[in-house]
Amino acid sequence: MKPLNKILTIALACILVIPGYNGFSQNAAKSSVSISVSYFEVNNSIPRLAVTAKSKVNGRFQPVAGITVKLLLDKDSAGTAIATVITSKKGEATAYIPPSVKKEWESTKTHTFLAVFAGDKKYEPATADLTVAPAKMLISTSGKSITATVLQLKDTSWI
Repeated sequence: MKPLNKILTIALACILVIPGYNGFSQNAAKSSVSISVSYFEVNNSIPRLAVTAKSKVNGRFQPVAGITVKLLLDKDSAGTAIATVITSKKGEATAYIPPSVKKEWESTKTHTFLAVFAGDKKYEPATADLTVAPAKMLISTSGKSITATVLQLKDTSWI
């Protein structure tokens, strides 16, 4: 084989092989995840928290399954951990507030729940919080009208 043919063969091989080699490409950017936390307590039942995780894919929100979310009461410190949950296929998880946080729970009337996702290979870290305070709703009816009044406990009185 002539030297010119060898050079052209090697050049052609390089041109065909290099585009398929991705050793120099950057890692794909991590997606952001949106976390929301909800609080439920009906008629003095055991309070529970619901977590929802979703991410925008092709302009639409899709549930994020299999991520670990840490739930905390008021702050991230010892004695305030509620639970560590893993989201389902629907991007949802639920946890009941355990007796282990009773001391913190009874210390004040208003609480902030924190949901913390530390991030992983696919998603950036994310947090969410929800502040709750004691409230009640009074409903009165008169003829065809219904009046609902929402009250919040401030100190010792309902406002």
